Amino acid sequence: MSHIFYKQFSMRRLILIFLLFIGGIGTMSSKSLKIKKDGFEAAPNDLTAQQVETHRLDLNGDYTALLKISLPIEGVKFEGNIVDALFNTSEYWVYLTDGTKRFKILAPGYEPLEIVFSDLDSTVVKKDTGEYLNNGKLIGKLTYKLRIDAGDESLMFSKHNQIYGDVFFLAGQNMSAGLSIGAYFHAVNAELEFSKGLTKSEKLYWYDKNEMVDGSTYSSWSGNVKLGYGFQFKRRYQVTPQLGVGLLKCTSTANNPAKDANSVFGLLGCRGSFTFAEHLQVTIAPYYYFPLKKSSSFEEISNLLPAVDHWVNGFNVKIGISVFF
Repeated sequence: MSHIFYKQFSMRRLILIFLLFIGGIGTMSSKSLKIKKDGFEAAPNDLTAQQVETHRLDLNGDYTALLKISLPIEGVKFEGNIVDALFNTSEYWVYLTDGTKRFKILAPGYEPLEIVFSDLDSTVVKKDTGEYLNNGKLIGKLTYKLRIDAGDESLMFSKHNQIYGDVFFLAGQNMSAGLSIGAYFHAVNAELEFSKGLTKSEKLYWYDKNEMVDGSTYSSWSGNVKLGYGFQFKRRYQVTPQLGVGLLKCTSTANNPAKDANSVFGLLGCRGSFTFAEHLQVTIAPYYYFPLKKSSSFEEISNLLPAVDHWVNGFNVKIGISVFF
């Protein structure tokens, strides 16, 4: 019995040590927020806090002050005299009661940041802000701006919604270059892509009654549409498994029986992206192409030219630069 108790005690102790270790890592990995230089100012010409559609009243029916906080991190919460808080793209709109002296920002993965307006010095306050603070207190009906520095981790991928455009190079079975546009809506992804083939087939000769009619090489252009779902990691990384369907059409250097050769193909892959600057990403996406339906002329030339057949059958890797909003 004592031996069993010892084993149970040891297991519990190990679990406790493990939990403390994980908690310690979480504590050590937390990061700090700070106000950017000249990052707090009054915006007297911004009437958002006064307009009928966008103002807020406190419980006494008085106008609140509006603090627009530039902080591109999801899930941020606020503590203090908060009447309402909205997330608008990469900016939070926080409505605070007239006379607010301080409030606290709670961002996931970061240490809490308490803002005390009377303590802000010249390094974080625009010169005119003092005229729009009442002894270090916010004034109702006025709009203020606060810019927070979250370090490199502020370079998020997508939040919930995003529109992006890619310029890319495709290497593999079908080397090509092209453009794609896409969007995320609550992590659901849709992308439309167009590309021009950079490789050409070897020359194919067509014969009629044992006499050469013409000879031509082939190149291609293609378009496809993809659907996927995005998974975000550490704010700057996004992985999106995708499934799609496309059309590849051959173009030839001569007018021959297979000039309109085309093939419908499917693709399965994964779009990976890394945000390296504001609104800019590097994308790497491996894909596997497989034919779904070939026209008779495409079937004819792909049987004779292996390069053409490979354009819709095999692995490719897409590398590009993406601009997102």
